[in-house]
Amino acid sequence: MSLPSLDAVLSSPNLPTLPAVAWRVLELTRRPDVRLSEIADVVQNDPAITARILKTVNSSFYGLPSPCPTIARAIALLGLNAVKSLVLGFSLVDSVKQVGSAQSMDLTAYWRRSIHAASAARVLAEATGGCDPEEPFTAALLANVGLVALALSCPEPAAQLQEEAGGDHLRLAAAERTRFGFDHAMLSAALADRWRLPGELVLAVKQHHDPGPVQPISRLTALAELIAETLIGVNRSEARKALHRQAGAWFRIDEALVDALLSRIVEQASQVAAMFKVDVGEPVDVRRLLEEASDQLAAHQVTVARETLALRSTNDELLRQTVTDALTRARNRRFFDEAVSDAFLAASTSGGRVAVIMCDADRFKSVNDTHGHGVGDQVLIEIASRLRSVVREGDHVCRYGGEEFAVILPGAGRREAAALSERLRHRVGASPFTVHSDDGQVLVLPVTASFGVAALDEETRGTITDVAGLTGAADRALYAAKGAGRNCTRVFLAGGANSSSRPDAKRRSDQAQRTPDHGDAHPRRWMLVVEDDPAFARIAERAFASNDHVEVRVARSGEDALMMLSGGRDGREPGPDVVVADLQLPGLSGVDLVRAMRAHDQWRAMPVIMLTGSPSDASRRECFSAGANLYVAKQSLGDNPVSRLREIIDLWRAAA
Repeated sequence: MSLPSLDAVLSSPNLPTLPAVAWRVLELTRRPDVRLSEIADVVQNDPAITARILKTVNSSFYGLPSPCPTIARAIALLGLNAVKSLVLGFSLVDSVKQVGSAQSMDLTAYWRRSIHAASAARVLAEATGGCDPEEPFTAALLANVGLVALALSCPEPAAQLQEEAGGDHLRLAAAERTRFGFDHAMLSAALADRWRLPGELVLAVKQHHDPGPVQPISRLTALAELIAETLIGVNRSEARKALHRQAGAWFRIDEALVDALLSRIVEQASQVAAMFKVDVGEPVDVRRLLEEASDQLAAHQVTVARETLALRSTNDELLRQTVTDALTRARNRRFFDEAVSDAFLAASTSGGRVAVIMCDADRFKSVNDTHGHGVGDQVLIEIASRLRSVVREGDHVCRYGGEEFAVILPGAGRREAAALSERLRHRVGASPFTVHSDDGQVLVLPVTASFGVAALDEETRGTITDVAGLTGAADRALYAAKGAGRNCTRVFLAGGANSSSRPDAKRRSDQAQRTPDHGDAHPRRWMLVVEDDPAFARIAERAFASNDHVEVRVARSGEDALMMLSGGRDGREPGPDVVVADLQLPGLSGVDLVRAMRAHDQWRAMPVIMLTGSPSDASRRECFSAGANLYVAKQSLGDNPVSRLREIIDLWRAAA
């Protein structure tokens, strides 16, 4: 079956038409010098239209203080555009009645959308100003008359498309363009142009589905269509999101005001439907609609949060694989080079400390030569495991190359690093290694290792000036340990000597034993930094991690923070001493995080410091109302955020 073109449809004798009175009113209103009495005379020539207009004007919809007896008086009271929209509205109602019992047209659905869209356009125009509300009302009322024209001129394909679209208005328009080469919006605009409506109204009708109209009337008409879809469509959730987005972008109307206008729109739609005597079905329950939208949004946020966590977990695993040694599962050389550079930069710019321990398995070549590389691999795996069992949280055990390992100790000075090195050495040699030969034999091998220690701290700051100097000093200390008989620790000293620590030395573990490990002497505290900006998270870590007694942990979202607060590393350790959170976080915001904490007995008194890059009085009040203890603008941190963050924490602790 051949399908009609737009011109062919417009040539159909079955199209909706306007009565003579409507034509004449439109013609007169295009004249800038027209007198109101001329309009009144034309309308009064049609007694039926006159009676309907006067009945409407005197209804509660307009709320006139006294009865209006004549059309001339109605025009004077309401304005020319209001009377014109009534004439066109009543004329359109009469024209649409031509559809009658056409199978391709659900008139109740048609009027339900058109009346709600027209009412929305008028309410939006009243709320935003800038144009006469009757103009977007008329444009929205006529926007879908093309559906009537299609039902009258080509009922069978129109009915088929309606059925295929399943009530999806946007899908229907796309299907029309595919089938006919034009859609009902284009046909509506063509009819409006034929009826000689003003050009801006014709354009508004044509663009009511477009994503980017420019003229105010076109934008109001497009928003009105989104409101109609939000209230009665099949894509309510997506339409509401688009409505909020476009209302804010075009007219700076916030979401709360848009939702508040919906009840007024539904109320006015009922009044307009009664005025035109058309069936629009049951009134929309706006309260229930918004509750459902809220539930859907909450469910969507949960889904997105889960998907985000799953994606982040996958990305974290991929990242972990790129920085992990495949054999020993220690961090690899790539990770070491980047991490030690970052730690050195943080320590050197903040006046903090960082240490490196180099470890080399003693006489490892003989293990490979005697028992084969398979046994040698098992020895390396066990060394890495024993090293990891001793280091502090936040330290990094890395395979440096071959049988050599390196340990990065952020925040550690020479003495603390020497003490930890001794514990590492004792752990490696504490018991023989049980391994299996290539032929299945169980071998028990004594294994020891030598250690070299170097640190950037108060004593070496003038000597060690770059990261290469730090790793080189640790490497020289390691070779000194090898030269001293192996299975001992040597520590780089700024004066050029190396302090010793070995089992058979008279001054056994001299430096290490004189400086006990702070982790043993003091209870370890920790701070939770909730920040999705990696650069600022690193600044926060640098600000607090240089304190030997404070460990810094970073959560990249509010959801991650709640998971960490719920159990720490093993589900049993106490919570942090303080939480430093960014206000703007993906998913759960900083304010939402504080509210969640204050609703939980365990976290109710936990101090929270809120940081924001967009400070305002409103957000400050919101943060303190939620339960934050301190509100800090990131801009106030100045050129030295590391030092300033430390000062803020110290001031807060002193005040507390």
